[in-house]
Amino acid sequence: MFTHHLIRDFMFTDATYHNKSASGPSQEYQPPSSRQYTVEPRDLIPSDHAAEDSKLGQYTRGTYTKDTQAVSSKFHVLLDDIHSKKTLSFTSVSDLSYTAKYYQLTTLDGNEVNDIDHAPNWFGVAVPDGCKDFSNVIIYFHPGPTQPGSGWNDKDYPARNGANGGSNWKELFGYVDRLGTQLAAAIKAYGATPNQIVIVPFMPNALCNVNIGGRIGSAGILPDQWYYIVNDIIKDLARQ
Repeated sequence: MFTHHLIRDFMFTDATYHNKSASGPSQEYQPPSSRQYTVEPRDLIPSDHAAEDSKLGQYTRGTYTKDTQAVSSKFHVLLDDIHSKKTLSFTSVSDLSYTAKYYQLTTLDGNEVNDIDHAPNWFGVAVPDGCKDFSNVIIYFHPGPTQPGSGWNDKDYPARNGANGGSNWKELFGYVDRLGTQLAAAIKAYGATPNQIVIVPFMPNALCNVNIGGRIGSAGILPDQWYYIVNDIIKDLARQ
């Protein structure tokens, strides 16, 4: 598990450092369907959920109670070591900061959408400190949440908890913490342009694992609605 996380961190830091622009479509993008949903910001503060998961704060800082999350020190690997296949050298980057946001899918008239048939319906967002240009968006897909030692139960997805004996779904928000510090480290340690944000759609196993529910890796509503969801998140960030 450590190796897998390490490899993903290498790849993510490397990609954010190079920050290469996509070639883009040959013509203006046209969404495949009309807008059905929007998103609204919510708070996810671990201490508010201590009764359901006293250890939630060990997995994620959540959206915290301040605008910015401060990380005193984070280990990273020099990108030159990765490219040259040298022995990896771990070093520490201090005083990293980012903002973590949580967005809830809602209908156009403001009703929350929580059921598993309309997933993903909650999204984590990480914005590195100093970012004012939100035009470069990374959509990060987490692995299938049922992994050895984990056990997130799809039955608990609508309530975002672990009532059926599995892990608490809110713990997955830890991906936002890790990716937020990776973005911040790419900027501080390597001089990456602060114009990238990362959006994490949290999905049940049925949408990202193989041979579950007949919807193999379908990503649920995203193929039809991602354009509207991403744009609504960007507009909200720009208002902050």
